[in-house]
Amino acid sequence: METLYRKYRPKDFEEVVGQVPIKRLFQRSIEAGALSHAYIFTGPKGTGKTTFARIISKRVNCLAPLGSNPCNRCDQCLAIANGNHLDVIEMDAASNRGIDDFRAIREKIAYQPVQGRKKVYIIDEVHMLTNEAFNACLLYTSYAADDLRCVDLGCRRIIKKKTNKNNNLLMQIYHPTP
Repeated sequence: METLYRKYRPKDFEEVVGQVPIKRLFQRSIEAGALSHAYIFTGPKGTGKTTFARIISKRVNCLAPLGSNPCNRCDQCLAIANGNHLDVIEMDAASNRGIDDFRAIREKIAYQPVQGRKKVYIIDEVHMLTNEAFNACLLYTSYAADDLRCVDLGCRRIIKKKTNKNNNLLMQIYHPTP
């Protein structure tokens, strides 16, 4: 049985409701070939942080993209949608919050992508990391290779305080207004 979040989560930018400035930014960046190597999405629960991360991971690995959107039909898109793509790693920072967890990631980052064009790390609940682990996470994403994309998701208040001097792009996502 398919889970509700997999069944009803938007599969491309056209299906995302609201967040027009964020959608437009990503669509234009993709079309211009100017996606950053790392993004930090912040905002309340249910505003689309993980959705944007998954759409971006599908688009950068898609074999037959449709403009700024993934095709959602190729092997890469289907593997990412099913959660079994070897190069799209989703990590829950609430459970893996220590520096040792990020040292293990550092060793894996050095390897080239195996299945897709880009390796993508989606780190959820990044605000739950210890200070040392958060600093390590920022360090790894700041010096990421061309074939690596990192997306960190978490609470705006804490992340904004910690990332003032970092070169990752901080995206604040809010609940859409009707």
